[in-house]
Amino acid sequence: MAFEIELKLTLPVRSAPRLRRLTPLPGLPSRRQWMVNVYLDTPDLALLKEKIAVRQRQIITAANKISLLTVKTQGVTVNGVSRRDEWEFPMRAERLDFSGVDDVALRDMLARFSPDLQPVFRVDFARQSWNLPGSEIARNGSNVELALDFGYIRSEFAKARRKAFCEVELELLEGDEAALAIWGERFRLALPELRLQTISKAARGYAILIY
Repeated sequence: MAFEIELKLTLPVRSAPRLRRLTPLPGLPSRRQWMVNVYLDTPDLALLKEKIAVRQRQIITAANKISLLTVKTQGVTVNGVSRRDEWEFPMRAERLDFSGVDDVALRDMLARFSPDLQPVFRVDFARQSWNLPGSEIARNGSNVELALDFGYIRSEFAKARRKAFCEVELELLEGDEAALAIWGERFRLALPELRLQTISKAARGYAILIY
């Protein structure tokens, strides 16, 4: 199990070029990926009721394609920083396999729901990401990934129902959690269009599905 700690920010699409020019991004290597995400639930949305998200993800680059199965809990959000349990492991094409979930009660619950799980909404987006050096903010032991995402969330049941989004994720990969707040404040001061986003992509997908 991993513990996901991240800070999400929304950004107008027109401001993305300005973000890319902010220090220290122009001097850092970046990665470009296409993310195809299908969220699963039962017809009566049992996972939503249990506050669990199950996602099938394909990460597509110029060199390869990786398929992953992800399970996330709702977690908590304080001052814009979200903390949640996360399990992510290679996805088997022939069936859903939750053996990588080391929480026995959660794994058993997912196994019970598994035969009824079906796609409910998609979140597809382009991602450009950078690893931010801790030395830049006097946090030498920190490793923070900044990801710029823009794409669409759409219902699997109503193809016309979709919503565009553009957001920035700052995820703590290792080190001092304070690094997230420092980087977030730094970028927000330089680019006031950035706003805290406390709602996950999964929650926004369910909102489109239900409302």
